[in-house]
Amino acid sequence: MVRKERDVTEKIRYYHQEISNLVKFLVPPDASLLEIGCGSGRLLATIPAAKKAGIDMSSEILSKARRNHPDIEFMEDDAECLKTRTKFDCVLLSELVGSLVDIERALKELHHVVDERGRVIIVYHNYLWQPFLRIAEEMGLDPSEVFIANI
Repeated sequence: MVRKERDVTEKIRYYHQEISNLVKFLVPPDASLLEIGCGSGRLLATIPAAKKAGIDMSSEILSKARRNHPDIEFMEDDAECLKTRTKFDCVLLSELVGSLVDIERALKELHHVVDERGRVIIVYHNYLWQPFLRIAEEMGLDPSEVFIANI
């Protein structure tokens, strides 16, 4: 069981590292970056952007994010009905699309936060990762926490 847990942990860490590498490639270091659905801020913290902010619906998770990443601004907001009106060069939706009730509405809301010449980055896992994510859940692991523990 320990070996199986270690293998799953390695696969999850690899997956999250690949997402981080992709976003680092797409976001210029001098850009402002907003992550919608930022959760604990784990991914946002790995990106070397000039200005970083995160939005999530959970005040509890945002409290943890603020404690872990005091240099990042975190706001409670809803992706499908954004109150935030600050414009950013890049807006990231990582692993969010699958949990939205109304994807079209959320995408329409992005015009409030994306600069006119800005970039929207949407990351969502390939269904081939599903067995690894399911095994992690069955083992009581939270993929984002596994990633944090291994940084």
